[in-house]
Amino acid sequence: MYPFVALACLVSLLPSVLVAADQALTLAQITSPTNGTDILPGETFPFDYRTMGDLNSGVSSYTCTCWYFTGPVEGFQATPYFATGHLIGAFSLGNYSDLDSDYPSLPSRLTMPYFSVLPGNGEGESVSNQPVFIGCMEEYGYDAKQSVGSLMSFCYIQIMYNGTDGN
Repeated sequence: MYPFVALACLVSLLPSVLVAADQALTLAQITSPTNGTDILPGETFPFDYRTMGDLNSGVSSYTCTCWYFTGPVEGFQATPYFATGHLIGAFSLGNYSDLDSDYPSLPSRLTMPYFSVLPGNGEGESVSNQPVFIGCMEEYGYDAKQSVGSLMSFCYIQIMYNGTDGN
């Protein structure tokens, strides 16, 4: 449940630059795959995420939680249909073992799930050329911005699930 609650808090953080303590921070970036890439169900593909700590001085990156979103997010409200998609996982980004010892390292490759198959009572749907967003929420600290708890950022890219146009 925690990753979805935290994501709801970040829905409004979609601009490309976050401002903290009168200094602009560069937003974390998913550099692979690139926007518009066609990815088939079951396909393993390169994944590269540049953390807030990679891109900004004075920032320590802690953890990152990533999802595939197959539809729009409903915003910061309680709802039984907040979003559709699939949790990729929660990952360690730094060497802060006391904060992230339960998380594996961020993977360099991901595998696209089959959205036509859901566990339990869920019923999936077969689709082609479906826009899907890979979204990542990062917890980090910034030496120029005090905060109650970790600061959080959110970035995303759009890919094409079961794409047929060859990108």
